[in-house]
Amino acid sequence: MTYREKETAKPTALDIKQMNRSNIYMLLHRTGGQSRQAIANTLGLSLPTVVQNLTRMQQEGLVRDSGFQGNTGGRRAALYSVVPDARVAIGLDITNCRASAVVVDLQGNLIAQRVLDIPFSRTEGYYARVGALVSGLPVPDRDRVLGVGISLPGLISADGGSSYYCRVLGVDGITRGEFQRDIPYPVCLCHDVAASAFAESWQNQTDSFFYMMLSGSIGGAVFLNGTVYTGANHRSGEIGHMQLVENGRLCYCGRRGCADPYCSSKPLTALTDGDLPAFFALLEKGDPSAAGIWDAYLHSLARVIHNLRMLFDCRIILGGHVGEYMEAYLPRLQALTRELDPFQDEAGYLTLCRVKTQASAVGAALQYIDRFVDSI
Repeated sequence: MTYREKETAKPTALDIKQMNRSNIYMLLHRTGGQSRQAIANTLGLSLPTVVQNLTRMQQEGLVRDSGFQGNTGGRRAALYSVVPDARVAIGLDITNCRASAVVVDLQGNLIAQRVLDIPFSRTEGYYARVGALVSGLPVPDRDRVLGVGISLPGLISADGGSSYYCRVLGVDGITRGEFQRDIPYPVCLCHDVAASAFAESWQNQTDSFFYMMLSGSIGGAVFLNGTVYTGANHRSGEIGHMQLVENGRLCYCGRRGCADPYCSSKPLTALTDGDLPAFFALLEKGDPSAAGIWDAYLHSLARVIHNLRMLFDCRIILGGHVGEYMEAYLPRLQALTRELDPFQDEAGYLTLCRVKTQASAVGAALQYIDRFVDSI
């Protein structure tokens, strides 16, 4: 069959059957409880087709009865919805000082989480303790676990099999096999910022945005038309290494003037021995040292945001550990950004993340959830 013949070939009966099944499930996944007639009307399907698919998915444990419609004067129609924990996925976020593990269901809900304070170490003992953390998570049934997405603060190969720039952890070439030895589920590695952006896309339902993660290091992810744009070498969004100040502060990459040493949490926590909540506590009390550091931080961050806005002209979402504390200070940051903008007098495009708890771990788990939902 030629390429054009493939392109114009009519869908087979099997294709149509699978498409109907998928559309019914996706409608329930997106909207919650629906009656059989409402599903048929929305999707333009016959009622017998809807009934047949719902019955099969109920038998598979994917769909369940979920009550009845409100009283309309006649016989109330039964409602159907997805079974959220028919499958779950685990997310694991690895940093240089802790490992955070979460369980996420098919609707993206965080249903369990645990944190292990442990310095990263490329040793059998470390991987064994992380494996025990994952194995100890409360899951509905081990057979329902789709896999474990592992978020790392570094660049990841296209197949999710290894890292190749992970200087925040002080090593390169970490492989999924190192974790797999002690984890009884399929494993895939992912970039922590891309994972956070993916989690945010589930909550925001926004097709295009730039996600900034402001934590112990900073990074970004470009989300275009519902997909993370990784770039030719999987380095897209590495805003931490944009030059912000010529011959400025030393960055962990070995160069000077990168945005990271100005916009990560480090210039803030330098005042409080690495304790970010303590810094913001001082700031709220009006401590002059904290206020001065924060003002300089906001000016640096505004310059980075302005450059991103000029480049992408899209919504910019702030997340990460600093982003969790930004709500009270967002108007000031928006004002600083407006001053730099030659085109508009408002900065409503600059918003805060919705996923504030374990965003990287949740996003890592959602990669498995997303693939499963798409396969139905």
